[in-house]
Amino acid sequence: GLRDVVQLIEADSVDTINALPTSTALDVVLLDSDNNADLIMREFTAVRPFTNSPALFLVDDVEPGSTGVVKGHIILPWLEANKIPHRLERRTGDMYSTGVLVFEL
Repeated sequence: GLRDVVQLIEADSVDTINALPTSTALDVVLLDSDNNADLIMREFTAVRPFTNSPALFLVDDVEPGSTGVVKGHIILPWLEANKIPHRLERRTGDMYSTGVLVFEL
């Protein structure tokens, strides 16, 4: 039932964000791309100009201290250095458990 309100775009995430119309105003942003801390930070930096204030940001698969799951390894220290309140929620499934980083800007 979401086909009328959701548009699926399969392309480079940063290029897609940068191509958004300047009138775009987002209230919620989910960053859930590849397990690449640099890419998550580039997506975050690219999407910030398109967000309302406050906007809710979610970064899926964040595991501080993990050597295998690194999505949050740049954005989490950035949030801490900038004293931006955030929390890590647990998301679990049948055979996994992962962190979801949650913050507002």
